[in-house]
Amino acid sequence: MAVYEKSGYSHSETSLSAVIYLSTKDKIVISQNELLTDDDELKRLPYRSGDITIFRQSSMYIQMFTNFGLEVVVQTSPVFQAYVKVGSQFKGRTLGKKSSPHVKEKT
Repeated sequence: MAVYEKSGYSHSETSLSAVIYLSTKDKIVISQNELLTDDDELKRLPYRSGDITIFRQSSMYIQMFTNFGLEVVVQTSPVFQAYVKVGSQFKGRTLGKKSSPHVKEKT
């Protein structure tokens, strides 16, 4: 899930402000100011919760990967962007919307 904020004059001018991973066990939020929370509790990187590992890949990227085939790379600067990659086992079972130039789909 992604969170957008208005960034211009028209309602269609938005920018990505947070990336949210939501499951029955976790609600992990990676925000534009590089804060990571799990169930509203601030966490430090590297962070591990069950099947999920999140770490700072470099000064510009935070990476989240799972053992079930989901990988999310969040670019924190100069533009906040998210790259999502899913395993081939999800082919034909995923839906997505590329609604902003700041959301990149990666296969």
